[in-house]
Amino acid sequence: MLTIIKNNRGSTIIFISLTLSIMLMFVSFAVDIGLLVYNKSKLQNAVDAASLAAAQEIPEDTSSAIDIAKQYIASNGFDLNELAYSIDFEEDNCKVIVSASYNMDFLFASIIGVNSSGISAKASAINAPAEQVLGEARPFALKWDPVDDKGKFKPGETYTLKYSSKTKGGNPELGPGNFGAVQINKKPDGKFESGAKVYEDTIVKGNSTKLKIGDTIYTETGNMVGPTENGMERLFENEGTPVTIYIPLVESLDMNGHKPLNITGFAAFKVSEANFSEEEEGEGKDKVKTETAEIKGAFVEFTTLGTGGTSLEDHGLRVINLVK
Repeated sequence: MLTIIKNNRGSTIIFISLTLSIMLMFVSFAVDIGLLVYNKSKLQNAVDAASLAAAQEIPEDTSSAIDIAKQYIASNGFDLNELAYSIDFEEDNCKVIVSASYNMDFLFASIIGVNSSGISAKASAINAPAEQVLGEARPFALKWDPVDDKGKFKPGETYTLKYSSKTKGGNPELGPGNFGAVQINKKPDGKFESGAKVYEDTIVKGNSTKLKIGDTIYTETGNMVGPTENGMERLFENEGTPVTIYIPLVESLDMNGHKPLNITGFAAFKVSEANFSEEEEGEGKDKVKTETAEIKGAFVEFTTLGTGGTSLEDHGLRVINLVK
């Protein structure tokens, strides 16, 4: 009987030893796998940051883009001498691709002959004309038809963004009752907010919803002299003068009253003039008061948040974002 008990104790010790060894092996592998996942994520974050930073220099300066990408990889904790990396450009240098890889040595898996594993990551970013913006567009629009108006807008030339009752006659693109203002604030139910107060606040803060090419917005009828003047004064007070804003481009503005508009693009516009005046003409009962609210400026380059498309015509408003 005593011999049997001793044998059982010996078997139990062997079983426990084997179990502990197996558990230790699994724990060791878990540590190595955890480090592998962590370092993969760390490398992916590094190339993501590098590509986004490099995209700010393209398409004009690929040399600076390469230098900045290297700096960002290094600043994220990697030694460039220990990495295999590449920085390439596509789509007329509007797209930068950053790739990096290295071998990570295992701490415990080497016990069973697995000494290391390759880690690689890749990220692509574009600097391209805006296809979708994430808010802050202002409630003005200019006509731009993708077929008929290619190359219509020239950077640096002065254009009228918001017309007055006196100057609107010089623009056959505007239909009756419209002076260049639009409704761009969409409510949760899909309808658009309207009215003088909404229009004024949108001049100051921009819209609060996403807009993309192909979306529908609406004309904001009326000369809107007071809200335009108040809104521009508040905008200048907040942002300074001149101020760069971004606006939607639409297929047509030659329509009567409150009508839908199809967005065809987005532009960056530097407002250099905002003219407001009040004049009286005639005498006695024939006296007529005329109010003027006119905004002028030029197309400029500006970068915002959103998504871009490398095949779109460039109107100055560009977006930097990661792509597949």
